[in-house]
Amino acid sequence: MVLATRWSRLAAMVALVAIAAVACAPTASPSPAPSATGSPTPSSSSTATPTNAATSSGSPATPDLEGYVPVAMPESAVRTVELPATFGLHRIDSDGPLVVLDQRASSAARSVELFDLAKGTHRTLVAAPAGYQVWTPAISGTLVAWIDWHYEGDNDTGACDWEIEIQDVSGVAPARTLVRGVQQRAGAGFGASWPALDLDGDRVVYAIEDPAAAPDGWQIIVRTVAGDIEKTIHTRQPVYDLAASGGAIAWTEGRIDEALGYTTDAHLYVAQGTATTGTELATNAYEVALDGRRLAWTQDIPGGKGAAIGSRIWSADLATLTPQAVSPEPGGGTEQHQEWPATGDGIVTWGSERLSLADPSLNGDRLAAWSPALGHAIELLPSPGAILSGVGGGWIVWVNDHAEPQTLSGIPEQAISLP
Repeated sequence: MVLATRWSRLAAMVALVAIAAVACAPTASPSPAPSATGSPTPSSSSTATPTNAATSSGSPATPDLEGYVPVAMPESAVRTVELPATFGLHRIDSDGPLVVLDQRASSAARSVELFDLAKGTHRTLVAAPAGYQVWTPAISGTLVAWIDWHYEGDNDTGACDWEIEIQDVSGVAPARTLVRGVQQRAGAGFGASWPALDLDGDRVVYAIEDPAAAPDGWQIIVRTVAGDIEKTIHTRQPVYDLAASGGAIAWTEGRIDEALGYTTDAHLYVAQGTATTGTELATNAYEVALDGRRLAWTQDIPGGKGAAIGSRIWSADLATLTPQAVSPEPGGGTEQHQEWPATGDGIVTWGSERLSLADPSLNGDRLAAWSPALGHAIELLPSPGAILSGVGGGWIVWVNDHAEPQTLSGIPEQAISLP
C-alpha cells in the first residue's frame, strides 16, 4: 500500500488526531505533455536498455551528488494519461497496470478513480455524498477497498462514522459495505481518526480503536471478503500506517504528544503467519509498505520539539528482518526528504523531495528505486513531481502532481531492465 501527495510531516502526524491538510509541493518542471485525449502513449514491445544504468560487468554508473544513479526511461515504453484539471490527488495504490487514486480538494468532488494504464481506460468507482470522504483506496488483483467516513460534529469534530467498502472491478457488481463502526477518541480539539486499511489478496486488513484498551490501544483486524474475522492484533498505541501481504502484517504505532498535537517516535512492528503480536523492528518509523517478502518504510531522526526530520527509506526481507537503508542519506545536493515508499516484485520505490534556494529549477519531487539485485539507489528520469508511486505486478507507476494538468504514468519493469 502506498500513501499521500506532498503532505508536510506535521500534517501527516496530525492525521491520527485530526483531519490532515494537504500542503503544496515545490514547483517542478513539468514532464513532456501527455496526449490531449488522455489516451496512453503507445508502448514498446521490446525491452529497452536504460541510459546510465549498470554496466555489463554489473558495476553501477557514477552516482549524482545526492547518491543516485540516473536511469533514463525509454519514452516509447511509458504510458501516460492526464488527470482531470480539478483532480485533488490524495493517495495511490497499484497492482500491475491497474491504479486506484482518491482525491479530496475543495475544487473537486471526493471520489475513488480506477485507471488501467495498459488499456488506457478510466472510470469512477465511487463519488462521496456531500459531507463524506472516500479515503485511502487499496487494490489487490481486481479487488479494491476504501474507507467511507464523516464526522458527526461540525468543523471536523466529534466521533468519526466509518465504513469499509469493497468492489471487484473485474465485473459490473457495485461496491458493498464489508464492515462499519465509529471512532470515538478525539484529540487536540479535533475529531476522532479514521481507520488504517490495506488488502492482502482477498483479505481486508484494517486498524481501528480498541474500546477494551483505553485510552490509546487499537486493534488490527484481518477479515475475509465474506465478513469472517480471521485474526486480531492488539496494539498499545494508535496505528499510524499499516501494510499486509502473504499473511504478514507490518504497522507503525505511536503516542500522541498532547502538547504538540501529533505523533512522535512511532514504532514499526511486524507479525507473520498466525502471530497475534508484533516484533519491533524500528523506531521513528512512519509510512510502511509490504509486498511479498520485501518490507519498506520511512524512518526519521526526531529533532526540534519532537518533529520528524530527514526521512530516509529503509527496507528488510521478512526472512531475516534485518533493517538496511536503501536510499542515500538525505542532505546531499538539494535533497531534503525521502517519502511514501512502495514495494513489489522485490523492488522499492519512493519520492525524493528536493529544494534549492539558489536554483528553483532544481526544486520538486522525483521517482527513485532500489532492489537487492541492483544494490544501489537509482533515479528514474524523467519523473518530476513523483512523490507518489506504486510498484508490483511487473509495473512501476507514479503521479506527476506538478504538471498542469496532473498526469498518471507507468512503465513495465522489463522496459528499464530493473533486476
